[in-house]
Amino acid sequence: MDDQASNTRLVKLYLERTNDYVVREENDPKAALAAAEEFQPHLILLDVKMPGLDGWDLAGCFQVSPN
Repeated sequence: MDDQASNTRLVKLYLERTNDYVVREENDPKAALAAAEEFQPHLILLDVKMPGLDGWDLAGCFQVSPN
């Protein structure tokens, strides 16, 4: 999760190139919450400095989510 699409795209390309990871990228914090519910990831990478809902706030939302 990063507000800069170029950053998430780059990470996705590098990780998927190994054929060891399935990567879902999001660039909107609210969409990231919904995507995490659906995708059930093992790891979430967050940009901590974003306008509006930053990575710290988003991490808190993930922690209180029952799933």
